[in-house]
Amino acid sequence: VGVVFHLFPNNGTLLWTELLRMMDAGVREAVRGVVYDSCPGYLSLRLAYKAFAAGNPPLPILTLVRLVVCSVPATMMWAMLKSKRRLWWIGIALVIGCFLQYSQSRNNNKYHFALCNAHLPQCKAELFLYSENDVLCRSNVIDEIFGGRLAATSGGVH
Repeated sequence: VGVVFHLFPNNGTLLWTELLRMMDAGVREAVRGVVYDSCPGYLSLRLAYKAFAAGNPPLPILTLVRLVVCSVPATMMWAMLKSKRRLWWIGIALVIGCFLQYSQSRNNNKYHFALCNAHLPQCKAELFLYSENDVLCRSNVIDEIFGGRLAATSGGVH
């Protein structure tokens, strides 16, 4: 008896990486297959918004999200430019932006490393379902993960 996991974009894959981290050897032995359904992709606020909008939420909620996402940074930039300490605020904004970019990149690398190097001894099949037309999970990102998993399993059955 074994278990097959079917993962969906990105929350399913995030949960999977946490399960992999917590699984003991006995549970890992029970995994017979994994289906990656349109995942994993890179994690970013822009893609999170696209995923939220793709679910066709009610128009008032979508309008509110757009308003908050656009107006908060615009208001902050306006306040910085009107301030007497303009250069100081612009410097802080640049440092925060660099930190957020670094943090996002670091989290994506950690997330994808966990997927590429998951050791599942009895896993006989991994299926990657994806399309070049997917706007949330780009195919080149999934190709990288597939290549990493193929290398980790020494060219096993896929």
